[in-house]
Amino acid sequence: LSLLSKIHKAQSEFLEMRRQQLRDCIDTLPERDSAFIRKVYSEPKSLDQFAAAMNKSRNSLHKRLSRLRRKLRNCIERRNHD
Repeated sequence: LSLLSKIHKAQSEFLEMRRQQLRDCIDTLPERDSAFIRKVYSEPKSLDQFAAAMNKSRNSLHKRLSRLRRKLRNCIERRNHD
């Protein structure tokens, strides 16, 4: 039981560190992109609903999200290697 508790604590600390890295990397994005990411992940809407509200195609928003996710993943990886 003690070992499980230690593993759980280590996992919780790791996840919190990753969340902080993600927040930090989102903050490095241009305002337009960081606002878009925050909106997409904080509002309970589908990508289709966002596309309609923004008068954009679903495909264009999907590509934008993919590019931003890649930027964020690269940012986090760079921070882990520094």
